[in-house]
This record gives sequence, structure tokens and C-alpha cells, in this order.
Amino acid sequence: MSDTRQHGGMLYLVAAVAAAQTAGFAGWTGSPIIVGALIDELGMTASAAGVVVTAELAALAVATWLSAGLLARRSRKVIGLTGAGLAIVGHALSTLAPGFAALLAARLVAGLGEGVALAAGNAVAAGSRHPDQVFARVTAIVVLGIALLLFALPYATMPFGPAGGYAALAALTLAVSPALIWLAPPPERTDVHNDRRLPHPALGLLGVVSIALIAIGQGAVWTFTERIATAAGLTVEAAGRVLGGGTLLGIAGASLAIWLGTRRGRTAPISIGTCVGIAAILILVNVPTSGAFTGAAIAWIFVYWFTQPYFFGALAALDHRGRWAASGGGTQIAGTAIGPAVGGLLVTSASYTALGSLAAVIGLLGLAAIFPVVRFADRHASAAVSPSAQ
Repeated sequence: MSDTRQHGGMLYLVAAVAAAQTAGFAGWTGSPIIVGALIDELGMTASAAGVVVTAELAALAVATWLSAGLLARRSRKVIGLTGAGLAIVGHALSTLAPGFAALLAARLVAGLGEGVALAAGNAVAAGSRHPDQVFARVTAIVVLGIALLLFALPYATMPFGPAGGYAALAALTLAVSPALIWLAPPPERTDVHNDRRLPHPALGLLGVVSIALIAIGQGAVWTFTERIATAAGLTVEAAGRVLGGGTLLGIAGASLAIWLGTRRGRTAPISIGTCVGIAAILILVNVPTSGAFTGAAIAWIFVYWFTQPYFFGALAALDHRGRWAASGGGTQIAGTAIGPAVGGLLVTSASYTALGSLAAVIGLLGLAAIFPVVRFADRHASAAVSPSAQ
């Protein structure tokens, strides 16, 4: 009976965190299709469209950081639902925005709500007994939602422009919001790591900085993947299908992380996955053919979703109360927020090749920076996060 209750509790936990992450990442994951609509339908430059996305993600990051302290004292359910509601308001206002300034303000509102919801979900996941496994299961669900969004968005933006895309984001957030009622405080952990404190804050800071560095490059490229696809000869609809199909295959990446767990540590999965992703980005921007784009995009998305649980599992292992995981989510978004603006400048002033080169260099720097965190987490938290312990 206790095993049944534990299994049911895990299902509710995963559903709630998946809903929070879906609400938190909706605007970002839909940005490639919506950016294309902003450029084609509203006549924005790549730089201006990048600024719109950057503003939203900057607000998301700030909201995540500010929420991290509240999550230790306030109801995570209330915080998560509040964030989702604010995000829906921001998406709705975006559909009515008459110009650049109004759209920018609406995306700031949406970003604040997304950040609050995301922080609530990540804190709950990090406080679970097996955070790597929770993050991996959540990732598989979130990937499915993102894939469906990417499939659907071109059919919303083509007839209705950016307003159709933002309406779709509002509908998705509204659909997942009921599951946020299960964002209850995590059970008390009784393992030996319960009272372990981070030996020095610099280690946690190094972890979130590494995530930010990788996110800058990933964000810069992701925002303009639809533009890269059309330059390679794909239509907007075909680009949506490739990105959506690749994201569906990302479920396999998350499933691989669930199966592999931390039995062999986190160093190899993070290293191999990050390097494969960098190679895929370089192919994406340097080989302008539809076949190369399709293969590289699928490989890139696959390894991205494979490595995500390991990055956040390492941060969760540093502090069971979820402070570093929540901060890591915000820092990842902060890096991602910088990416579109940097990408827009590079695309406007240089080329997509320069964009890929930037992503490769700072991705390798971020990979080097995460190693000390991963070594600490593997040494001191393997017993707490091992799948065999479930």
C-alpha cells in the first residue's frame, strides 16, 4: 500500500512540475516561429524581434530569482498558480498590442508570470528524494507539450500573425494550470544529505554560471532556427514540423536519461551531450541544405533534452531545499535572454556562421565550468539520486 501511495505521489509531483515548466518555457520554446511572424508580418528587424524575446526572458529570469526566497516560506501551489495567471494575462495582452512598445510591455508581464511558475516547479522537484529522476520524467512530458506547440504554432501564425501565436501560448498555459494545485511542499528528506550544506557558495555560483554560458549560445541559435531553416530551403510549415518532430524525439533523450540515471555519474552524459549539441549547431549554420538542417536540428534537440536533467540534478544535489536549482533555472533563462539580442546583432551585422561559432565557444567554456559541480554532486549525492534507490 505504501508503494502505491508513493507511486501516486510521484505521479502528482511529476504532473505538477511538468505543468509549471510548460507554463514557464512556453514563450521561449515558441519564439522561433513567433519571431518569424514578427519579422514577416510586422516588418520588425531581426534585432528588434530579438529584443522582444530578450525582454520577456529577462523578466522571467528576474522573477525566478525573486521567487526563490518566497518559495521557502509561502505556498508553492499559490505561487505557481499566480505565476501561470500572470503569464496568461501577458499572452492575452500580446495579442492586442498595437506596436513595438506595447508588445514589449506585454511580454514583460508574460515573462514575470512564467518565471514565478517555473521557480515554483523547480523548487518542488529539487526537494524530492530523487531529483535527477523527477527532472528526467518531467522533461519527457514537457518535451511532448513543446513538440505539440511547435507543430501547432505555424498554423496559428500563418493566418493570424504573431497574435495567433500568443493566443496559442495563452491557451496552452491555461490548459496546464489545473495541475499546479499539486505543487505541495515536498516531503521531508531523511537521507544523510538532508543537512549537508554547500561547502562554499562559489561552487554553486560556478554551476549556475556554466548553465548561463551554455544558454546564451543555445538561446541565440534557437531564436533564429526558423530563419536558418528558410535559408536552407524549408518552408515555415516544414521548419515547424522539423522542430516539432525533433522535439518529439527529445522524449527519447529524456527517456535515455531516466534509464541511465546516475549509475555512471553525470560527467560523461553532460560532456558527450554538450559536445554533440555544439557539433550539431555548427552543422546547422554552416551547411545550408534542408537535409543537413533536419539532421542537425534533430540531433541538437535530442541531446539538449538528454542533458537537462543532469545539469539540474547536479544543482539539486548541492541543496535539497531547491535554492540552487531554482536559481539555476533563473540563470539559465538569463543567459537565454541575452542570446536572442546577441544573435540578432550577429545575424544583422555578420552571419549565421558567426552565430554558430559564438555558441560553440561559450558552450565549451560552460562545459568546463560545470565539471567541479558535477564532481562534487557525484561524490556526495549519488546515493540520494541513484535510480536503484527508488
